[in-house]
Amino acid sequence: DAPLQYALAQGRYAALDMNLNWVKCPRDTGAVVSMLSAGLLDLAFLHSEDAVAYAASGGLRLVGTFVSSPREWGLHVPAVPSPSSSSDRYSMGLPEDLGAALAIEVLADQNGWDILRKVHQARFATLRRAEEALMREQVQSILWES
Repeated sequence: DAPLQYALAQGRYAALDMNLNWVKCPRDTGAVVSMLSAGLLDLAFLHSEDAVAYAASGGLRLVGTFVSSPREWGLHVPAVPSPSSSSDRYSMGLPEDLGAALAIEVLADQNGWDILRKVHQARFATLRRAEEALMREQVQSILWES
């Protein structure tokens, strides 16, 4: 969003003849969509995966794209796996946004890893919290935006 903020600060949108104000929103896509629904925002820039997920539920209308490249996701695992897990089931740490759920589906389809759809998904607000859970063996892997 830095290029947009810079252009706004430089008055580059003045030719549009509209009142344009930048609002810093939470990183949580659900909160941004709630702000749109409540009329607190007229327009929002979202990751495509999140926007598509919300649009599919009928709560959002997509009007265009800002970039054409998809997000890249990384699958993080411990350097040295623990011989015994503190959990009876496999658990994967994910960010709170809906794009992660879509990324799981794509990763499973591309690699034939249907098991990914069945693992327990632990949601985290930050990568740091997900990494701490990985070190405490509360999750066995993390799927996060690279």
